[in-house]
Amino acid sequence: MKSSLWLAVLAALLIGCSTPPQQTHQQPPDAPFKQSVPAIPRGLQPTETHHVNGYTLALYWPENRQPILEITRSGQRVFALQENNIFPGQFNSHPDGKLPLGANLTGNGNINLVIHTYSGGANCCNDVHVLELGDNFRHIARFDARNAEGVSFEDLDKNGILTVSMTDWHYVNVIAPMIASPAPTIIFRFKDGRYQLASDLMKQPAPAKEELKKFAQEIRQLFEQAQREPGKADEILTRWNPDYPVPQLWSKMLDLIYGGNETEALKLFDEAWLETYPGKEKALRKFNALVDSSPFNPRLRFNPLSKPKP
Repeated sequence: MKSSLWLAVLAALLIGCSTPPQQTHQQPPDAPFKQSVPAIPRGLQPTETHHVNGYTLALYWPENRQPILEITRSGQRVFALQENNIFPGQFNSHPDGKLPLGANLTGNGNINLVIHTYSGGANCCNDVHVLELGDNFRHIARFDARNAEGVSFEDLDKNGILTVSMTDWHYVNVIAPMIASPAPTIIFRFKDGRYQLASDLMKQPAPAKEELKKFAQEIRQLFEQAQREPGKADEILTRWNPDYPVPQLWSKMLDLIYGGNETEALKLFDEAWLETYPGKEKALRKFNALVDSSPFNPRLRFNPLSKPKP
């Protein structure tokens, strides 16, 4: 996104917004998932039913309540979900985002089921569940996709085992308002019985030095303008959060870090932040801590890179 567009969008959103909302946290796909789901009312008939490998999937709509998806085997409930919207066999809100019931996604030969749920409401919340319907039932993963439509299943490894792509919403409403918050792409592959971040598939070529130099100069000019016009500093720097002036700088840095180019990200920051503008070291410390607190922190997967001392 060009700097001028960033400024226009964020400046409009900042009107009347002085305090950013609370940050919400995503969960890694292998985090334990538990949900208390009531029993199906006696006599209620399902609106949708599927039979897969000895399992029965039934979708119920109790009166004045959210729909319930119940999975049973030999008449016993093994799994249930209750949400505003439930889409069995679907991984996003688009009708083309489907995987056939009975497909194997993980390469272990067992039948899998994908379920997409949507809670409704402002800015939230999409979940995609991957279940295993084998000799034993297993809830393999819950992809907490948050504000995105869902996730993407692709064979990026070209081995017949589907990888999963979504976005890291750890930074929403922190660096910028939700509509302009950075949300780097993250990719998972199924390995050793669970989905793990695939840093090699996230790796991107380092951008040209000339491109980063031009971007850094544009950011420096904003800091210079803010110094000349201190009364308009917040507007010029589109400061949704005082700790993160110039959100497009942090967004670019996140793209670089998640793409395996942290050395370039740190060089960009050093060149872009005007030396005479206060708070440089503090801002970088807070940014590093923010990245490290993401459940999908790419620094834990890429080869360790030296970071500046606090």
